[in-house]
Amino acid sequence: MGDSNEPILKVKDLGVVFNDIKLGLIALESITFDVKESEFVSIIGPSGCGKSTLFKLLADLIDSDGINAGISGNIEVLGHSPEYARKNRKLGVVFQKPTLLEWRDIRSNVALPLEIMRVNRSEIKQRVDELLAMVGLESYGSFRPSQLSGGMQQRISIARALAYDPDILLMDEPFSALDEIKRREMNDSLLRIWKQTGKTILFVTHSIQEAVYLSERIIVLSERPGKVKDILEIPMKYPRDKYLDSDQYFDLQNKVRHALSK
Repeated sequence: MGDSNEPILKVKDLGVVFNDIKLGLIALESITFDVKESEFVSIIGPSGCGKSTLFKLLADLIDSDGINAGISGNIEVLGHSPEYARKNRKLGVVFQKPTLLEWRDIRSNVALPLEIMRVNRSEIKQRVDELLAMVGLESYGSFRPSQLSGGMQQRISIARALAYDPDILLMDEPFSALDEIKRREMNDSLLRIWKQTGKTILFVTHSIQEAVYLSERIIVLSERPGKVKDILEIPMKYPRDKYLDSDQYFDLQNKVRHALSK
């Protein structure tokens, strides 16, 4: 889907060294990649390779002074720093756990970012209606988070992350707690949302199948210290479900598996 040649996110020679209790621990080393506008890119790597650290840096969720980390290199989001992008609502973030507020119903959870922005009530109502319809949960607005399944809660998290119309959606293993059937359903829902919104999506996962099913490109990280081992193109057309039993789908999974192991 990504058809622009201009990168919307650029990472150049990024390195991270933790200098506190993990004295001299190199988490990331010489990470370089870019993501184009409206592109779907996944990051995959073994446990402990620095995926979460990279995600937090991109989302401006790491206080480098607070953790005493040495950070080198550069990250640009729409030509600015991650901090600028976050403060100016260019980034939407979806975490591994939904982190919804139990004392708010579903509509109020989705509306929260708009309330913080002091958007007027009629605009909030219209936007929340649109988002709940987009994630297929328009009839659940009055429910509490605990009354919904894990997959439904994560769909609400996606709706909330899209509330203020960010340019980039950052997702950190959002479906890892779901069973295989629900995970595939969420993959299909996410692809539908991506197609409908045209957002740029950077998706962190540890699942080879998921990365191949979702992505236009896959960034493969090495074991710690995390380095970019390979960046693989996924040439399958969308929708992807018609490829599930194809040799191409299995060959691409093996290609990612080989890149991870070499």
